[in-house]
Parts: sequence; C-alpha cells; structure tokens
Amino acid sequence: MKQFAAIVGFLLFFSSLFAQRVITAPGAFADIAYVPARDALYAVRPAFDADGNTLCRIDPETGAVLESYAIGPDPERVVATTSGDYVYVSYRGDNRIQRFSLLTKRVDLDFTVGGNEAPNGPYYASDLLPVRGSDDLLVVARRSTYTYPSAVGTVLFDQGRLLPGLADGPPAAKTLAYSDRDDVVIGYDNEGYYQLQQISVSASGLEATAFYGGLYVSSGLLEYAGKRLYAPSGEIASVNDGVPNPVTTLGLEGIDQSGTVAVEADSTNNRLYYLGTDYYTGQLRILAFNRATLRLLFSRAIDPFAPLFTGVGATELEQLGGKEDFAFLTSE
Repeated sequence: MKQFAAIVGFLLFFSSLFAQRVITAPGAFADIAYVPARDALYAVRPAFDADGNTLCRIDPETGAVLESYAIGPDPERVVATTSGDYVYVSYRGDNRIQRFSLLTKRVDLDFTVGGNEAPNGPYYASDLLPVRGSDDLLVVARRSTYTYPSAVGTVLFDQGRLLPGLADGPPAAKTLAYSDRDDVVIGYDNEGYYQLQQISVSASGLEATAFYGGLYVSSGLLEYAGKRLYAPSGEIASVNDGVPNPVTTLGLEGIDQSGTVAVEADSTNNRLYYLGTDYYTGQLRILAFNRATLRLLFSRAIDPFAPLFTGVGATELEQLGGKEDFAFLTSE
C-alpha cells in the first residue's frame, strides 16, 4: 500500500536533525501532483482504498483531505497542465484517460489510449506528459500487457483525439520528461534498451527523431529542470536544443539504489534532492545537493524513530512552492 506523507518546514538552517515535522495522510494513494499555479497538492486513491477511485486535494499542513471527487476505476497516474487548470488521470486496469477540470470540478474529457483492435492490445498509459503551455495536448507513452519490453510507442492526443504521428522504436518510451524546447520531449525505455528518445511534437503528432544511450535507470521517474535531466540513479544529462547528453553520476551515499528512489530539482533555490531507503537502517533518507556545483549539502533521516528495515522506498518527491517543504509517496 502506497502512503502519502509531507515534510513541512524542512529548512537548511535547522540546527537539529529532528526539527522537521512529518505528517502522514490516512489511506492509500497511487500518485500525487503538485500544481504550482494553484499552490495545491492533488492525489489519486486506488480502487482498494476505502475512499478509492477518487481525486483528492490534500492539505500538506495537516494531511487532511480538503476536497474529494469521484473519477474512474483504479487511477494510477495524475499530472497537471502548466496552466494549473486541469489534471489528467490514467488508470491501471482501464485503457482510458480522463481530464479533470479544476475550474468546474468535473471530468470534461474521457478518451481511450487506443490499441483495442491491435493483436497486442488494448494499450494502457505508462506515463503522461501535458505539452508545456497547452491544456489540450497530452503526450502518452503506451504499454501492452502482452509484450516485453511492454512499451508500444508514444502518441499525442489533442482534446482527446489521437493524432496520427507515432514515436515508436525500438526502443519505445516507457517514461517521459520535458526538455529545453516546447516542441521536444524526452522519452526513456527502462525495460530493454535503456536509451533516451528525442520526440518531436508537431500539429500532426509525434516523431522519434533520435536515440541516445548513456543512462541506466531501471525504475522511477526522470526530472527535468534548467537544461538538465536528472535520474533517480544519480545520473545527470545536459539537454541542449532537445538533445540529451549524459555528463556525470552523483554518488548517492547511504541510499540503497536497489530500491526505489525519487528525485526532485529546485531551479529557484538551486537545489537537488533524492529520497530513498537508507542502506544501513532501512529508513527513508533525503540527500540535498547544490544543483550548480553538485556538492552535497546535507543527508538526513526523514524520521529517525521510524521502524528499521521496512523495505519502503520513495516513488515520488514533490516540492511544495518555493520553500523546502515536500510531499512524497512511498513504495508500499
């Protein structure tokens, strides 16, 4: 069962390791998304939760659910558009995507991922990425439950309408990230080829324009910020004119990289954070680096009194506003 928690008031000038507060929201959550334009945190609850199949707005100060809206069955991913007016939700056992309007508080688009007639279909969404600056354009990395590697190509939807251009492979992308260009996104195959894919966005859809090696990331989400791409493994690639180029790998000392690790980049305060399982205690540990110099700033246990060796890692880390307040999602 994935749990959501928030680290509130986690500031660098604290004189004590125990100065941060950790608040846990009750229940289980499948995914979280911070919406900067609204300074609001949203999460989706899976089907097995008592209040499942809902989209929630959560108060990070208390962990309380402020709003809850019924959506489709067993949501898996939630992502926000850059305007902050909409979130898109994909589902684990249903090959559809819904757009939820944060203006009207209702679902205003409901469409299928496609592949229903394909021999290896239907297809499901493995990752979602709204095109920067648009509420209507959504990039979707698709997967099949009948193939390995499972990625079957990345497509573009415009207001729920599938555009003809397909960015396929091999390798096809399993996870997606922004680049320094609005008309280029970066895909990554984390199952078979472990390559980056440059994907061009146009009015006719998508096109895979180049492939690049150099990263090995078996799980987790890539993070883009300030012309750099950050992997949960500590690997870093520069991105110039939509072209990723691996440059270095950070040593995430004390974090067990065989488990799940989440990364968050803060361009405003020039910080880089990694959250994962402490190799020696099994507790959650956060590392902070200077994003320019890559110098380690601190390494701290999230909760020094937590049980040891629970096997829980972190799947997502979201900074809340410009402060060093965070929300994170555990792996269980």
